Amino acid sequence: MRVALFLIATVSVALFAINLVDLGRIALWAMEAQRGFQNQMAGAIRALKAGEVGAYAALLSATAAYGFVHALGPGHGKYLVGGVGLGTSVSARKLIGLATASSLAQSLWAIVLVFGGFSLVEVSARQLTVLAEEYLAPISYLAIAGVGLLLV
Repeated sequence: MRVALFLIATVSVALFAINLVDLGRIALWAMEAQRGFQNQMAGAIRALKAGEVGAYAALLSATAAYGFVHALGPGHGKYLVGGVGLGTSVSARKLIGLATASSLAQSLWAIVLVFGGFSLVEVSARQLTVLAEEYLAPISYLAIAGVGLLLV
């Protein structure tokens, strides 16, 4: 009986909190911020090519800010880690470790993909974007769904 009351209270609080937060507005803000940081990165790359002082620091700062805002968006294993947390009795410390390891792996994969795409395969930014959005993203969704099915 206590467990049922606890679950009802937890779900009620979660639904109340979800209604208070406008997730669409947060996603829109994150997309606009990403666009702004992308423009800053492009400007920093042009400044770097022109040999301007401080261009490298500007590029690193804009890239770090972009990565932070990008990570706030949906996906990136948040649903998967949350599902594991809800579906099992894994400690918060282990979930934080899992989330950290997965985001580090994702960032390393992004670096390898972009470096490999531009340097080794010599594709354009547009071609690499199409590859990521039309092929790699759906594959990652299927992988997340597969892990979810395993958990179920």
